[in-house]
Amino acid sequence: MLYCRSNIYTIKSYIIQKIKNFNGVTQVHHIIENSQIDAPNRMEPKDFCEKWIKTKQPGEWGYYKACVQEIAVATGLSPRTVESWGPDFSGRPDSVLVTLKKEDTIRQIRELVKPDDLLN
Repeated sequence: MLYCRSNIYTIKSYIIQKIKNFNGVTQVHHIIENSQIDAPNRMEPKDFCEKWIKTKQPGEWGYYKACVQEIAVATGLSPRTVESWGPDFSGRPDSVLVTLKKEDTIRQIRELVKPDDLLN
């Protein structure tokens, strides 16, 4: 756990340094602070999919497949591995919860900070 927090502080410092002149620094700082330190550092696959799959709704045809693909991309695991956890993902390892939370934090920052904002 210490390694993870140390790594987060390093990433936090780097990002804040890169976006000093960006007007969304306060929002990014808030996301980073709450992502792993104050907020729970886990995210269930179901919650991750509900937040990041914007093309389909839960229960809609193709949603499960899209969810499996999104989780596979976020975790670096194969879609077949993700499918093996079951339709409600109850067979997933606990380490996936931390990985999904980290990916959620990264995606939130990417929504706020566009590459062109970092060039100045």
